Amino acid sequence: PLWSALVACSAIILLAVPLVHGMNWKSASAVGGSLTALILAAVLAWATIDGSQLQGYSSEDNLKLLLYMPDVSIVGVLLCGFVVGALGSLADAAVAQASTITELHEADPDARPTQLFLSAMKVGRDHIASMVYTLILTYTGAALPLLMLITAAERPAEQILSSDLVATELLRSGVGAMALTLAVPITTAIAAFTVPKRTKA
Repeated sequence: PLWSALVACSAIILLAVPLVHGMNWKSASAVGGSLTALILAAVLAWATIDGSQLQGYSSEDNLKLLLYMPDVSIVGVLLCGFVVGALGSLADAAVAQASTITELHEADPDARPTQLFLSAMKVGRDHIASMVYTLILTYTGAALPLLMLITAAERPAEQILSSDLVATELLRSGVGAMALTLAVPITTAIAAFTVPKRTKA
């Protein structure tokens, strides 16, 4: 499942980024940063699921999947979901950072790569913060009926947080946030140390 998720998500990045943003060095930097962060997100997802021993049996959809497709690994589906869930936000952050570096370099062609990196990271930090709470609010909105049912059950907070269903959503959000946090500096560094050289060539 992990390799399937990596191959599929890599193909999406390799096709979508150049198609939307053009065949240029900005896109190449974004692709490089996205792919690197994607691999790290996959490792994080695997370590998170393995370490927390999530099973996924608390989800009705997963139980239906097990009923109609008994050969499918539910844990594998969880793993793929973690990786795919991180893809959108990290690709968005990667493109934004590559674009920021490109604009900074055009404004000051003599700026050194370290200067470009530090300036772009100021934008990147704001982007990380806004995207993280966007991720959390998106997951919260999707799980709102579930949250209302959990509140109505009046269970202790430690039981709620340690339940398989809630833990899955919390860890999915955490992996997505970590992948996004990694994508920003990685892409910024790739763009800062390659775009200026490419532009001068």
